[in-house]
Amino acid sequence: MDTGKEDGYVVFVRAEGGPGQAPESAELPLQTCASYEEARNLQRVIHGSHHECVIRYLGPAGGGD
Repeated sequence: MDTGKEDGYVVFVRAEGGPGQAPESAELPLQTCASYEEARNLQRVIHGSHHECVIRYLGPAGGGD
C-alpha cells in the first residue's frame, strides 16, 4: 500500500513487537480511508479478528490564527 503524500486517515495494524521496541516501528499500514468514520468501521472489523490497530491522520495539520 502506498501512503506517501496522500491525505486521509490511515489504519495501521500492529504486529507483535519485542521488548523495548517503539510501538510505531511495529505498525504496518493497511488502508488509507477518506474519512474518520470509514477508518473506524475498518478498525472495528479488524478488532473482531483480535488484531490491535491504530488510526493516524496523514496530511497537513489544522492551523490556528
